Amino acid sequence: MDSRIKIPNLELTILGWDPEDPEIVNATVLDGGGEDVIIMGPTPLSSDATISGITITGGGRGIFCSETSASIRHCVIKGNTDSGLYCYDASPSVTNCIISENTATRHGGGGVYCISQSSPIFANCTITENFVPGDGGGLFVSGSASMQNCIVSRNTASELGGGLYCYFGNTALMNCTITENRASEAGGGLYNRRGAPILTNCIFWGDFPREFDVEEDSLSVTYSDIQGGWAGEGNISRDPALVEWLGFESMPNPIDRWIGDTFTPRSSCIDAGDPSITDGISDSHPNWPNWYPNGTRSDMGAYGGPGNGGWLGGQFLSRQP
Repeated sequence: MDSRIKIPNLELTILGWDPEDPEIVNATVLDGGGEDVIIMGPTPLSSDATISGITITGGGRGIFCSETSASIRHCVIKGNTDSGLYCYDASPSVTNCIISENTATRHGGGGVYCISQSSPIFANCTITENFVPGDGGGLFVSGSASMQNCIVSRNTASELGGGLYCYFGNTALMNCTITENRASEAGGGLYNRRGAPILTNCIFWGDFPREFDVEEDSLSVTYSDIQGGWAGEGNISRDPALVEWLGFESMPNPIDRWIGDTFTPRSSCIDAGDPSITDGISDSHPNWPNWYPNGTRSDMGAYGGPGNGGWLGGQFLSRQP
């Protein structure tokens, strides 16, 4: 459907037919026809809008949030030309979404652009294959974003920060996988300027030209797998053996096995995260797939930690290798 939706001071829910069925989400389309697709806020009198189970495409800004803490769940935001998600002084909660193949020509942040002290919260999201002819291929954050159990992969910035560009604020990443992003100048995985990001239980691997570049402040990294190494408690620098398995990308290989003609060992990232943090779902849980053996100690990367159960829907549990 070619459409634009503006949500002012309303506590409104926009719900697709079945938000947890990817095929139905892909078929439930709002196309902006080159204009902003969904505009939300400001909403001072409401607990804000909910958008769930919709593909948002063909727009300038896919979703524009201003002074709102909207909830965006089980959505696909792709093919927009002025950022997939644009936040201005907003703190949306974004859960189980795919943000892909978006661009931005007037600013940074191909996939996500957050400014004016925005503080978005991302959980179990995949931000992939976005492009910007500037800074922040996947995300540009001026504020303090929170990301848990997210994958940021194959994004490109013509200047700085292929995966993420952090400007001011204390962006926190926990159990995230940042991989195969590219920046022409610096910060293939993450570029930090005047901020103090905190990274725990993360994987940064295969980003070009380097995983991190830091300008005018610090970067706290613990219990993470960083290509090239990084100082911090519990950090390692070992090939995480990321594989695509049963439709899940960038998964640390759970068992020693042959993939084609290549022997792939069990990933060193499994049961290697912060020992004070446990996986939400593991071998001890009846819903954890028996083909992914691991203990309760948190894993590094997007499939470990307290929020890893967010990846597990009915379709996940029905799959077998």
